[in-house]
Amino acid sequence: MKVLLTGASGFIGSHLLPQLLLKGHKVCALYFKNKVNIAGIESQRVDITKKEDVERVLNYFAPQAVIHLAAQPFVPEAEKDFQHTLNLNVLATANICDLLLKNKIKAKFIYISSGEVYGKVSEDALPITEEQECKPVNNYALSKVMAEFVVKKYCLLSNNQVVIFRPFNQIGPGQSARFVTASFAKQLAEVALGKREPVIKVGNLSPKRDFMDVRDSVTAYEAALETGEGIYNLASGRSTAIKDILNLLIAISGVNVEVVEDPALFRRVDLPRVEGSYKKAERDFGWKPVVPLEQSLRDLYNYWKEQVR
Repeated sequence: MKVLLTGASGFIGSHLLPQLLLKGHKVCALYFKNKVNIAGIESQRVDITKKEDVERVLNYFAPQAVIHLAAQPFVPEAEKDFQHTLNLNVLATANICDLLLKNKIKAKFIYISSGEVYGKVSEDALPITEEQECKPVNNYALSKVMAEFVVKKYCLLSNNQVVIFRPFNQIGPGQSARFVTASFAKQLAEVALGKREPVIKVGNLSPKRDFMDVRDSVTAYEAALETGEGIYNLASGRSTAIKDILNLLIAISGVNVEVVEDPALFRRVDLPRVEGSYKKAERDFGWKPVVPLEQSLRDLYNYWKEQVR
C-alpha cells in the first residue's frame, strides 16, 4: 500500500517507519526538521501548515492511506503558545483533509490523537473506554479534540475510512527528555556517567498514568491500514505512579541520587489517575500491549546513556 506518513522523523515515526517497511508498504515520509535517511524510504521536507506544500506532495504521491503523526505534542508548550499548537495540530490536519477532498484522492486516514482528550475522569469510570466523553483540561488536549472533529468531517464528506487512535502515555527509546520518563532517564544516565551531581529534579510524583511502549502502539497503526474504522484507545490497561517509574529507573541505573522537587516542573492541572482500556482494539485488531514496563524503561535508560556518553 502507498502510505503517506507525516511526522516521520519524530519519536513515534522513527519506530513506525521500520514497521511499515517490514510489512512491504511503499512509504513517502514527510519531515520538517530532521531528515529521514532510511534505505527504501522516500522522504520529503514539507511544511504541512502550508497548503501549497501539502497539495504538491499529495498529487505527486497519490497515497492510498495517510498516517498523520505530525503534531506539537508537549503539554507545557501548548499552554505557553496555543497559537503555534493550533497551527500544527489543527490547521495542518485540516490542510491534509481538505486537500485530499479537493483532489479527490481516495485514502484511508489514520489520525493519532491522544488519551489526553478525556481529561479528568472519575475513579468509578476507570478504565477509560472510547465511549467516555471528552473533557480536555489543557490546551494540548483541546487541540487534539478539535483535530478529531476535522478528521470526522473529512470522513463524512469523503466517505473514506477513518481511524482515530487515542494512545495513552507512549514511552520507549528515542523519546525526548521534555517528557517525564525520558527526563528521569537522561538525568540518571548523566549521573551514572559522572556528568552531573547525583541530584534528580522532579515535578509532581503522585499522579498515576497509563504507560505503554511505543513499539506496541506502532503495530496498531500499521494494522489499521488493512482493517478497523472509528476510534480506538491504545493503553496498557494499568496505571503506575510517576514515583514508581522514577524508582524503577533508579534501580535500573544503579546510582544513588537525591530527589528534589522543582516547582517549574509542576503542571497547572495534573490528573490524579489515568487508566485506559484497550479492549476495543483487541477485539477489532487482535491488538494488546506486549512489551513489559520494565523493559520499556530499561531500553529508554540505555538509549539516553548512549546519547549523553
